[in-house]
Amino acid sequence: MKTFYLNALQSLKKEIGSNYDMIRKRNDLNQKAAPDKLISPNWPIEIQSYFKEVNGMDVHWRHFDFQDKPNVCGKINLQKADKLGNLGKDVVWFNSTPIDSPLRKFKIIDFFADEASVGFFEGDKKSEIMYLFLFDDKPLPLNINFKGYIDLLREARGFFYWQQVLVAQLTKKENQESLDFQFFMPKIFPDFKFDSFLKKFQKVKVK
Repeated sequence: MKTFYLNALQSLKKEIGSNYDMIRKRNDLNQKAAPDKLISPNWPIEIQSYFKEVNGMDVHWRHFDFQDKPNVCGKINLQKADKLGNLGKDVVWFNSTPIDSPLRKFKIIDFFADEASVGFFEGDKKSEIMYLFLFDDKPLPLNINFKGYIDLLREARGFFYWQQVLVAQLTKKENQESLDFQFFMPKIFPDFKFDSFLKKFQKVKVK
């Protein structure tokens, strides 16, 4: 029985739960598999595998040393299978969105911010790429599949907007969220090494 997702997210939950320098607002993991009837064959294989192990995670942590900095925090909101199947209308697309727009097939898997999410395009058999979608812009490919996403999310401990680090690497253009990640992560997690994070990204990146 494969347990990559369960082990990775259990480990993250335990680390956050045992860190008494953190303000743990939420640290919830649904450790039961989703009902088979809710797992769509049109979803990427890795997402189907994920739901066969766990069914959602909701995390929000702050650090006592940075309570005055609202963006220095961790946020993870991995959707449950029933939400993933239905979430989209009036969030990603609207009645005015053209019928043939790809956005109608965009599924949110990590709704980590009110104004942004990570997801995929349902039914795209050519690719299992995850996308960062800032709702006032267009989806940005992260060049990783969902397994790679969880691998990096675990390393990043869900640091707010850690996905922008990947965008900075792919576009060769730095952004504020990436700079914040590089500055604050080693202060919050002394064992964190940015170079190691980048090496992991290169390892899991879809060529």
